[in-house]
Amino acid sequence: KASNGNEEKFIYSDATTVKSMGEEIQLANLETGVDAVFTFSGDNLVAIDTLSSQPDATVTGVYQNYASTSGKTTVKIIPDGETAVKGYECAADVAITFDGSPATIRSFTKGDMVTLEIVDGKVESLTGETKETKISGAIVENIDITGEVTMTISHGSDAYDGQSFVVSSDVIVKKNDVTVGLDSIYNGDKVTLTLQYGVITKITASSTKKVIEGTIKELTISTQSTMKVSVNGEDKTYQIPKDVEILINGSEGTLYDFRVGDVVKITTESDAITKIVATSTQESSGHVEGVVTAVNTSYGVITIQPADSTSAVQVYAK
Repeated sequence: KASNGNEEKFIYSDATTVKSMGEEIQLANLETGVDAVFTFSGDNLVAIDTLSSQPDATVTGVYQNYASTSGKTTVKIIPDGETAVKGYECAADVAITFDGSPATIRSFTKGDMVTLEIVDGKVESLTGETKETKISGAIVENIDITGEVTMTISHGSDAYDGQSFVVSSDVIVKKNDVTVGLDSIYNGDKVTLTLQYGVITKITASSTKKVIEGTIKELTISTQSTMKVSVNGEDKTYQIPKDVEILINGSEGTLYDFRVGDVVKITTESDAITKIVATSTQESSGHVEGVVTAVNTSYGVITIQPADSTSAVQVYAK
């Protein structure tokens, strides 16, 4: 790609000289994405000389070792998704940090997870962390189960606050000293996370149970259902796990039996409702008029935005 943005093709021959930063190399060893100078004699391409050995990029991988020769330091890693060791030359003023603190190349051990920031073909910054990292005192903000499962946490340290981590498919989960499944971890739980190469492999959680009585202000039924409950004039939204226990006047019920305005007694665990008890629910009637904003055919729910209200209404079509 030329400096003007146009792409052009050139024919080379065995006589074409190929260099990287002044050193002759094989054409097969050229890296894509690097700046280069092309020299012609008439229509013949006589030389290619790249201005850097690597394109500007961010590379993550597993640290192997380093080598220092003739005043140059090369860090060797196995990049993510690859199996072969690859070397990257470091800039003279490379910035190095390990586990969030200033460090030297000697701070790294084989197996550490590293991130390289490459500028003009050289490593400008090298950051790393141990193979296994433990994060204590975190609070679960959200668990996203769409696609690859990830957990977002809040933390007193800026290094972790708001960060999201992939959860291993065979993660070990303990909550209140009992082995449980990942679906027993709720928003608001206090957790200690063990990570290997940045992936959560173990979760140790704790939570506090409460029983409160309030009025339903909003109910959303979906793959991650939520209920807004008003208690003493204060509104709070809770997530509702799929295995929530529901009792209405002593009999088993479902979320579809509830309406806005129902009085319920809920058992909460952190920011999740694990049990809902009600003596009765409303048998409302009448009509609603507005614009349909959502239709859930699986649950038989139509969401309508009335013209005379700022709050949407959910209509259950049984």
